[in-house]
Amino acid sequence: MFQDHYNGRRDVRARPEVWIPILLDFYKVAERIVRGFSVDVAVAGAGAYAVHMDPDSTKDIDLVLSHPLSVGDLADILNKAREGLGRLGYRCVGARIQQGRGLEDWVIQIFVAASPGSIVGLELFNLLATRPLSLYSVEDAVLRGRRIKVLTLESWIASKLADPNGVDELNLRRLERVAENASFSEAKLFEILARLGLREIVKSNARDLLDRTGSRRLRELLTLLI
Repeated sequence: MFQDHYNGRRDVRARPEVWIPILLDFYKVAERIVRGFSVDVAVAGAGAYAVHMDPDSTKDIDLVLSHPLSVGDLADILNKAREGLGRLGYRCVGARIQQGRGLEDWVIQIFVAASPGSIVGLELFNLLATRPLSLYSVEDAVLRGRRIKVLTLESWIASKLADPNGVDELNLRRLERVAENASFSEAKLFEILARLGLREIVKSNARDLLDRTGSRRLRELLTLLI
């Protein structure tokens, strides 16, 4: 099911001072809307990374539903989210609902003009790495003075290692910075990965990352996953 599919998106990442306010507004709009469907939202992707580490530039802002919804409900949420963002002054240049790898693996995508020549994708996922949010761990956090629910650092790492689409260069660099500079529980990470049940994908990603990274600490972690 597609609505106003935007094909002209430019490959330009927005800086944190641009996209973090958009994230907080998107979270506020989405949280209010999905409450009517008896679900909640949590911040994943670049937003979760920004809570735990120094934020960097991104093209996409990711939220995840606490429980997957039907495509019909997602279509309703998409339309209400566009209206809510419009009332906050955002110019939506396109939107769609896109299916992933399974029957419940759907994502709402709304593209907003962030600055001249820059489009930011706002994404609301039914599943994260083809798995429901309930298999991850979520915590309360504060970002720029606003309270949000966000993936724990261990869950953020797991979501990248278990991504069936692989790990791109940006997220490789993020994983390297986390491995070198952050404190996290390997035991909790491995527990989450075990719950996800995506062992072969995790092993494949770990092998690929071992060939691409020079980070000693990340290599030590990846070796434990093979």
